[in-house]
Amino acid sequence: MKKIYEMTESNLLILCQIFHPNSKWESQKRFYYDQENKRKFYAVDVYSEDKRMVWEYEGPNHYNDVWKVKRDNERKEYFENEGFSFRRWPYYCQLTKDIAKHFFDNDFTEGKYLNALKAIYKCSKEQQILAPGFHITKNTPANYVDSGSKKFLNELEHFPK
Repeated sequence: MKKIYEMTESNLLILCQIFHPNSKWESQKRFYYDQENKRKFYAVDVYSEDKRMVWEYEGPNHYNDVWKVKRDNERKEYFENEGFSFRRWPYYCQLTKDIAKHFFDNDFTEGKYLNALKAIYKCSKEQQILAPGFHITKNTPANYVDSGSKKFLNELEHFPK
């Protein structure tokens, strides 16, 4: 059986390093939002201090768990209030060229894109990766809570056609 490669939390770090090679990227950095209580923190998936950017990989639980959706919104608000740009990579997204241009805008180049395909998907052509969607998961929008469905529909509205 052929192995299927897809975006993951660890691949998101690789992706940021490829598209923003002059920035230092870390994963699982803790940000304490309550200085009185060190048990209250956000651990971010991918982070760059010099770019003032946070990336979160959002798996199915970020759509089918009411508490998780609420916490995600609080996390986004916290980081934006701290001067960070906050970005989310949904689990159903793959690195098509349109998606890469959408997320990386002026930092997109054909060379970086091809490097990312090789590093993440072990291929050299966009046609060799899955399109965004629900190909191999049972976690479809039918499983989402109401706030997760609204989040999903909002994402679709802002993604490239």
